[in-house]
Amino acid sequence: MRAWRFPLMILLFSSATTLAAAINGGASFGLSRLGPLASSRQRHEREKRSLGCSDASFHALAWRAMDFYFHSYITYSTPSHQVVGGWVVFNLSNTALPFEMGCSATSAQPQDFFYSNQWYRCQGPDTKTADAALFSFDRSAGRLSVNQSWVCEDDQWPTIFNASGATNMTLDCTTSQWQNQNWTAGEIYSNEIVDCAVKNVTIQPIALEAYSA
Repeated sequence: MRAWRFPLMILLFSSATTLAAAINGGASFGLSRLGPLASSRQRHEREKRSLGCSDASFHALAWRAMDFYFHSYITYSTPSHQVVGGWVVFNLSNTALPFEMGCSATSAQPQDFFYSNQWYRCQGPDTKTADAALFSFDRSAGRLSVNQSWVCEDDQWPTIFNASGATNMTLDCTTSQWQNQNWTAGEIYSNEIVDCAVKNVTIQPIALEAYSA
């Protein structure tokens, strides 16, 4: 017999609407009035300790991207042959879950290297975990997006959550350029390196779905 999942709730948020405000308007779900979402790493950790998985998912959902780092290089071995590379790396936490995930990606697609239509998987502490997270990073727009599914089993019936969120971030980057004015075959012709300072950001939810397992 096929098992069907029926959504308990589906919430969509505009950029000007917080998750708290959206849920406050959904009194039919029996949810209490909420405070503002997590705005710092300290609050993020405190909420994870004080709320259970389901309560945190409904009442205080947010992700925290910690130690976000971007680096890229474009090297010309000749005036017409280039070797390129870019990568991002950061740790990701969710207010509903008791662990962090490692997120990283590499790219060989200059000039920006990372684009909104490319998604990468974050690695949790358990390779078999169902709490999978994906991220995309739009380098030109400075936008970091997250999609994640997870299961809460702290109520009578397990609940499956699917959520997405995004934030705009401005990275503090330096660009170093060098060109070999006396280039000869076998030498490096030019090199460009972009290196950005590590950054921490909070990612607000845009959409949330909850299903009875």
